[in-house]
Amino acid sequence: MIRFLLTIFFLGAAILVFFGFTSVHYASVQKLQTQQIELTVASKKMKQLNEARSTLLEKYNAFSQDDISRLQKALPDNVDNIKLIRDIDGIAERYDLNVRNVAVDIGGDAPGVISAGDKTYGTVILSFSVACSYETFLSFLSDLEQSLRVVDVVSIAFDTSDTGQYGYTVSLKTYWLK
Repeated sequence: MIRFLLTIFFLGAAILVFFGFTSVHYASVQKLQTQQIELTVASKKMKQLNEARSTLLEKYNAFSQDDISRLQKALPDNVDNIKLIRDIDGIAERYDLNVRNVAVDIGGDAPGVISAGDKTYGTVILSFSVACSYETFLSFLSDLEQSLRVVDVVSIAFDTSDTGQYGYTVSLKTYWLK
């Protein structure tokens, strides 16, 4: 009889220990196992990303610095109004032209605001005026066309004169990566 009571006592104590101590720790072990699985998956993804990064870095390093700088000039990754105006002014200086009345409009957004729209690029509309002969203006436009910076001529307006010097107002649209 004592043996039977002792067996029931130890069985009850084992059940109490299991539900009072072991089950609580067992639940925390299950949470840790779940976290371990998540971390293993994240580690595998990180290795894949590092491999992809290394591959892209090797491809990037295969380009010469001259090609990279030309690409950054053709399609910059920021709005640099001053540099754009200086580039156009540099082209105008070749023909002894003075760029005047410069106005900049950053793609319909408020100045300095980069919107998170669907497009991966932004636009800048630059308007300016020059005064020169028709032949000089054609040469100036040709040089703008040949420059590395991607520009679209949006509009050209002109004022006539009897002196052969005409006033031209040009609006250009250029692009930049967001």
